[in-house]
Amino acid sequence: MLELQTKDGNIINFYAMIPVYKEEMDFKLEEGTDALLDLFDEYGISELVDIDRPNVCRK
Repeated sequence: MLELQTKDGNIINFYAMIPVYKEEMDFKLEEGTDALLDLFDEYGISELVDIDRPNVCRK
C-alpha cells in the first residue's frame, strides 16, 4: 500500500488488486503476503494487468 500525506495533513491511501495464480495464493497463505510481494518485486510484477505474466510460484 502506498500512502500520501497532503499539505493540509490528510492521508491518501493507494490500493491495488493484483490477480494471482493458485500457486501464488497457496504460497501467500503459507508464507505470508510480504513474502509474495517480495517475489513480485523480484520478478518485476506490478499492479498493471498482464495476461502473459509469469507465475512466480510455478515449480
